Formats: sequence, C-alpha cells, structure tokens
Amino acid sequence: TVQSQINALTAGGETYIATGLLWGWRALSPYTPFADGAAYGSRTGKYMIVMTDGANTHSPNYPDHENSDVVNANTLTSQTCDAIKAKGIKIYTVAFAVTDAAIKNILRNCATNAAGYYDSASVADLQTAFVSIGNSITAVRLIR
Repeated sequence: TVQSQINALTAGGETYIATGLLWGWRALSPYTPFADGAAYGSRTGKYMIVMTDGANTHSPNYPDHENSDVVNANTLTSQTCDAIKAKGIKIYTVAFAVTDAAIKNILRNCATNAAGYYDSASVADLQTAFVSIGNSITAVRLIR
C-alpha cells in the first residue's frame, strides 16, 4: 500500500529553497526544536545535502507565500547558505533538471566548495551525484 502511494506521487507546485535550508539547519543544530545535534565546533562532522528541482518561485511573506519576489527569495537563500557554512556545516547542493541559471549559480555558491555542487540533468546523473556525496562524506581519513 505504501509503495503504491509513493508510486502515485507526482511532482508539482512551487519552490522556496530558504525554508528547506532553515529546517535542515535546525535538524543539525544543538538547539531546540531538535536539540540532538552535536555542539558546533565539536569533532562531529555536520553535513547538509540540498537538492532542488526548480528555482525559487515563492518568497517568505507569511502565511501564504504568494508574493513571488524571486530576488528576495534568492537573496535569503544565499544568506542562509552563508550562515549555515559559518557554523562549520558542510553543504552539498544538487540541481536536478534545473534550467534557471540564477539558481544554479546560487547553489554553486551555496556548496562548501566547487566539488560539492552537482548539476544533474538525468536520473543517472542524480544517482551518480548521491554516490559521490556519500563517498565524500564517508571517506576514511588518517591523521597523524
């Protein structure tokens, strides 16, 4: 039953990337509402993977988000990425079938480094991106 419900899902709707970034950051932070995250600056690595299939189409005006101020949404997305990275969280970004050059540039800059940005045009590219990210995060490092 669950599998059939998943298979019946279709993509659609709008995008506001900054909200996803904020909730991901909350999940990694040592503060409520999730408070289970390791302290910032600890030896525990913190990683965030941001994937989108579109550009910002909504802005943060609460509660309806119907104001499509894309410039403001893009600015807030960039600022949120910078704030997350300033806390030592490593960010990987994946653009899946994204055609908007502006959001691709924002995602490229959001990634902690150039190798952390993936422009995936196909499902195969998407799978390759996640394998690469997984390998990067789990790579064993010996330090003397």
